Amino acid sequence: GDTHPNTDTSTFSTTGTLKKITIEEAANYLGMDVANLIPATCNMEYAAAWNATHVPDPKDTSRTDLEETVAQLQADNKELLSRIVAIEGSLPANVSGNSGEATKTSSSPFMACYERATMDMVMKSIMTVAIIIALVAIDFI
Repeated sequence: GDTHPNTDTSTFSTTGTLKKITIEEAANYLGMDVANLIPATCNMEYAAAWNATHVPDPKDTSRTDLEETVAQLQADNKELLSRIVAIEGSLPANVSGNSGEATKTSSSPFMACYERATMDMVMKSIMTVAIIIALVAIDFI
């Protein structure tokens, strides 16, 4: 009995005669014990045959390596940003005007530099990673 959802609409066509055989005859043809002709055993045999003939392609590991590299780069970026924030917090306040009063500015020189120079670099990096992922995806298609 086929358990696939399409079995109600599937057909089988052949010529000749079909002879219904007993479970004992089927076990004899397959070289198995009659007690082993149960659905669980068939599923195990099918899984073993599938796994033996469908070995994963070693090229797939490069995609995993790429994903790991991207994740590591993202973690490195977060760490660097947290270091910038820590450095900003330890900087002395900016002195403004003739009074010599120290005032905190909303954007430090480090953050301004980060915003201008690094954001361009980050966008280029993101585009580079996107292009690499696209090329890897095309290679698998």
